[in-house]
Amino acid sequence: MQNIEPHAMAYFTQTGTTDDGHKQFTFHGCSLFDEDGTGAIKSAVTVLNRYFTNLDRLYGVKDAYQEFKDELKKLASNNPRSKPTVDRRFRAFILEWKLFLDHFDRYISDGAQTVYWKGVSDEAKAQYLAAFRNYFNDVKDPRHQSDAFNLAAVIRNHVQHANDAIDHTDWKKVFISRDKLLNDERVNASQKAALQKQQEFIDLEVVADGAVDVIGKIHEQLLNFMVDGETAEAALTLLNAHNRILEAGIKSDRWVICGMSEFELVDRETGKTFSEIQEADPDYIPFELETVMVKSNFTIGTKMVYIPLNWPAYVAFASLLGNLWKRGVWRDIQKEYFGVEA
Repeated sequence: MQNIEPHAMAYFTQTGTTDDGHKQFTFHGCSLFDEDGTGAIKSAVTVLNRYFTNLDRLYGVKDAYQEFKDELKKLASNNPRSKPTVDRRFRAFILEWKLFLDHFDRYISDGAQTVYWKGVSDEAKAQYLAAFRNYFNDVKDPRHQSDAFNLAAVIRNHVQHANDAIDHTDWKKVFISRDKLLNDERVNASQKAALQKQQEFIDLEVVADGAVDVIGKIHEQLLNFMVDGETAEAALTLLNAHNRILEAGIKSDRWVICGMSEFELVDRETGKTFSEIQEADPDYIPFELETVMVKSNFTIGTKMVYIPLNWPAYVAFASLLGNLWKRGVWRDIQKEYFGVEA
């Protein structure tokens, strides 16, 4: 094993398993990229990780949706806790659904990508944020949205004001009263129109199915707007780096960029420095591979950072960029919201 160098690339290969079933890895330093090249990769990872943070926002909605669906399968008349639990699962889902939209609303209000832009005028940032805000408002405009969106929105408002979701059950399905929702003075015209198409009792599972589908489409539209020149350049940098790795014949899906402060890590129990530990055990890895977190036996406050590299995600994103480009998505957004051709 080579020594871990700060500001350098490294990867791991599996060499076997331990007696207790854990995977064993060998550390390899990578000399394909110099410090400048590694720095460019690190910057590109930072840019795409910001994008991936918004990409991951839908997981909370999907998890809550699945929890509701799973609980609905257990609905039983002989269990007094069954109906309240299903109700709670649905309320958790529909509130998570709205929280997804609120997150993006806050993201734009807080400056979105512009908070990271350097050398860009305040006027250009303001123009970008105004375009993003207009786009976001158009995407979620109830007048242009489906009945599924409007039903989810009106039921979310209903439960937000401390109301239960379930008004009726046949112990196979759960329902909410259409007329009760219609009588709410907060219901807007689009929501009213969607409600008037429904049966007297609305199947909440159908509502959930439609709601999770429409929020996925909204998510895709918002991500399309966020794909700008900076993210495109970052994706290209990482794709080129990955191609270079493949050309070198290196096969590993566990990569990191090593970062180390001027302070030496010291083991709490033994008092030995990281350098001393590594000298005695060249195969020692000072962080957990699954989490890329420094092992807890080192003193707190010493900075040692390992940035994980997710090559499959970067390559997939580069493929997405190519698709968007071929479909003209950027061009259409730029023309409508910025008044320019992409």
